[in-house]
Amino acid sequence: MEVYRGLDHGIVKNACEAASRVAFPQEIQDFADAFHQLQMARLGADYDPMVRVSKTEAIGYIVLAEDSIAALEAAPYNDKLAFAAWVLIATKGAKAARVRAKGGDTRTLSVGTGKAP
Repeated sequence: MEVYRGLDHGIVKNACEAASRVAFPQEIQDFADAFHQLQMARLGADYDPMVRVSKTEAIGYIVLAEDSIAALEAAPYNDKLAFAAWVLIATKGAKAARVRAKGGDTRTLSVGTGKAP
């Protein structure tokens, strides 16, 4: 029940940035991009005293959040599970996989053989 409290925002930010270089469907890539944009906007609003957000900008952020949630809901179930694991797991191996993905080093498994190519 408390999984939402397990999010490390730095890890989620990096995972969302790297999601476009992983074989996630477009709905999840769109969600990841929106999450990153909204997180950056929140950080600016929370920590930069010079940031002023207009009502129009705030409404734009709300629409972006609603649209990205709808996109995520439309994604295939297994892809949503994979994305959840992608942003939640912060082990050494997961970090290494993110570094490889960020550098464009992605791999696929050969279906039916149980072996990596």
